[in-house]
Amino acid sequence: MGISKEKKQLLCNYMDYKCEICHKKFILSNLQIHRIRPSYEDGTYENFKNCMVVCKKCHEILNSAQRMALGLQ
Repeated sequence: MGISKEKKQLLCNYMDYKCEICHKKFILSNLQIHRIRPSYEDGTYENFKNCMVVCKKCHEILNSAQRMALGLQ
């Protein structure tokens, strides 16, 4: 299950709608929430310390790096 719209908006507002990786500003629909500790390691969206606000491009890079680290890519 993904993050609720309310939590996503709260996190994005807190980060001033900026990606934590590239530091560019985006509209809400172009931002995503990345779990630092992934779900397969019991990472959740409930702990905001486990969440990063990232743009779609940076999110793809983070997810790709995680898959490569696991030998899945």
